[in-house]
Amino acid sequence: MTSSTKVIALLLILFSLIFPQNEPLRYYADQIGLNIGVAIKEDYILNNNQTHNNLVKREFNTIVCENSMKAENVAPSRNGYNFSVPDRVVEFGLDNNMQVRGHTLVWFSQNPQWLSQGTRETLLAAMKYHIETVMNHYKGKIFQWDVVNEPFDNDGGEYRDSPWYDIIGEDYIDSAFTYAHRVDPDCKLFLNDYNNSYITHKSTVMYDKVKKMVENGIPIDGVGFQCHERSEKKAPDLYDKVRSNFERFADLGLEIAITEIDIRQWDSTLAVQGAVYGTFMQVALDMPAVTTYMIWGVRDQDSWTGADQNALLFDNDFDPKPAYDTLKTLLFKKQQATDVRIPYAIFNAGKKYSNHPLNGNGFGRVELFDLRGVRINRSDYVRKNYTMSLADNILIYRNGKEISRIISCWK
Repeated sequence: MTSSTKVIALLLILFSLIFPQNEPLRYYADQIGLNIGVAIKEDYILNNNQTHNNLVKREFNTIVCENSMKAENVAPSRNGYNFSVPDRVVEFGLDNNMQVRGHTLVWFSQNPQWLSQGTRETLLAAMKYHIETVMNHYKGKIFQWDVVNEPFDNDGGEYRDSPWYDIIGEDYIDSAFTYAHRVDPDCKLFLNDYNNSYITHKSTVMYDKVKKMVENGIPIDGVGFQCHERSEKKAPDLYDKVRSNFERFADLGLEIAITEIDIRQWDSTLAVQGAVYGTFMQVALDMPAVTTYMIWGVRDQDSWTGADQNALLFDNDFDPKPAYDTLKTLLFKKQQATDVRIPYAIFNAGKKYSNHPLNGNGFGRVELFDLRGVRINRSDYVRKNYTMSLADNILIYRNGKEISRIISCWK
């Protein structure tokens, strides 16, 4: 590479750092290690809707089935499990290099009769059988499971009335997590609920429960906050209210996932709606414990809230709304702030190198990107003395959530 070519290349890089590229949400989220995802309305996959599917592949690195993994859909009878629909969604995700969340194993709703009636002993046995059957089927394909969904009362009590709680008792939650961990110790296990974004009676009941679980050694990895909100809730203290609540859970050593966010527009503007989406994203970007940000649907007419609520990032024509641009801007800024300059690192393109200076702790992940930021190669979990060939491209070194961009990889 000539000196003039180097200068041009460096100017292109500098330009890309100052001005946002026309890249999808997924591009920037990948750079900072954030799982940004969406709930899939399964018919789009089954019917091969290319407009929907291409948008999802482009914009998101994580997906979740909206309904098809729920018990009544996969297990209408104890001996009649049918995974054909969720299998298609999982296959779509894995084929497109996406993470897949599992939703949900134990819920008060949408249960077949065999899984919702009996004595304490028979219900525990049925719950164990269901968890083992579903998790074994998807073992190694699901990275996070909502093990127990919506167990807490929404009307001032503590635990929601359900066959699980009414017949088994509070400890059904502990049993569910224990059963799930035994099936797949490598999967992250979450307790998920709604109306818990701020410090309220309900979120405090949830906090007290997961704190006790942690203290008692119950294998819980994280807490899910659904964040079904309304845009008029945008207020100067929204960020502080959400963060202060999230932080007490993070202080227990738990991961946090925003699992089902949608913002109903109501009487506010699309800009205000975007600001609310952005506030939750800003909390996620400012807190290392928040690893996942999932939107509950692709376009407005897909939303469980109804198409008239305009609750999602894309309109009914699959066109992005202001909330989309808000999230992209925040992700771009975070990605740029995360880049760490290494002042001197020269490698010969196309040749071998070893003992590279990046892996001080012995492990890491090396990724190759071209000048436009498109990933062209990746080597996972390389050791310090690992040897590989370099193309004439920028090299990105990723170690956990820390990312270093080396801009001086020239011939």
